[in-house]
Amino acid sequence: MRKEDEQVWVLVGMDLERDSLEAVSVFVLGNDELVLINVDGDLNRMIEFALRPA
Repeated sequence: MRKEDEQVWVLVGMDLERDSLEAVSVFVLGNDELVLINVDGDLNRMIEFALRPA
């Protein structure tokens, strides 16, 4: 849950020719910490793989 004093930014990079996501970055800035999550690559394939049965 986001705290009242936190700021959150979500940035995405797209391949417009393929109409697909290529990168996602999430920044969470609080009073005393910074959290950065960065994912790049073929996100469509990653999501398809994650949703497949084991």
